[in-house]
Amino acid sequence: MTKKKMKEVWKNLGLKPVVVASLGGGERVVDSARRAEKLGADLIEIRIDSLKPKERANIKSILAAIKEVSALPLIATVRSAKEQGPQSQSVQDARERKVLFEDAVPLADCVDVEIESDDVIEEVIALAKNYRKKIILSYHDFAGVPDSKKISALLESFKNHGGDMLKIAGMVKSSDDVLNLFSACKNLDGVHRTFIGMGDLGRLTRVAGFMYGSEMSYGYMNKPTAPGQMSVQELTELFSLFYPSYRPR
Repeated sequence: MTKKKMKEVWKNLGLKPVVVASLGGGERVVDSARRAEKLGADLIEIRIDSLKPKERANIKSILAAIKEVSALPLIATVRSAKEQGPQSQSVQDARERKVLFEDAVPLADCVDVEIESDDVIEEVIALAKNYRKKIILSYHDFAGVPDSKKISALLESFKNHGGDMLKIAGMVKSSDDVLNLFSACKNLDGVHRTFIGMGDLGRLTRVAGFMYGSEMSYGYMNKPTAPGQMSVQELTELFSLFYPSYRPR
């Protein structure tokens, strides 16, 4: 049932905004997953890197429990220390990341790994392809918004690695940063992509980005997993307001 739904989500990318419920440490992720589905989320991301050590050690059981209460496809994410951000600094070791990915990928429907995680990316991509999972290749800059040269380099690496979705997030500090993100996203026609402006000034990109080709928007249930993130409920309500064709799942 979950595989069929993942194919359905991917087939409809670009036709309607896709809401991802991003769940992490400090919340009861199984209960949050159940509630996220009721609110209309399309996908569930588990930020495994932000979970407590005991929870990470039992990630197989946690993912299995989520699949018992929710039919939504799962994204397994184990952020590197460099791109975890200020709210999450738990997983530091590349060896632990590889083990967590090995535990999570068979139960997930999609994997998210950073384009610049040179110490794990090849193994994670091979693992995901072996299990026929979708691959999100991501980049997060907590200091600013990547310029056009950087985005071109990320795009080339994305294509070389055979990713399915390019995700780029940058810290927005001005209205020009928002416009630059919108412009860069719009110029990547033919590529599945998600562009996110982090921080309070970047909140607009999480709703309006779809008009410029950004296909997913990440929301929280109990607490944000990234700066400026909106809740799942806020996203579904705003999408319903601004996009007449949008209907929560």
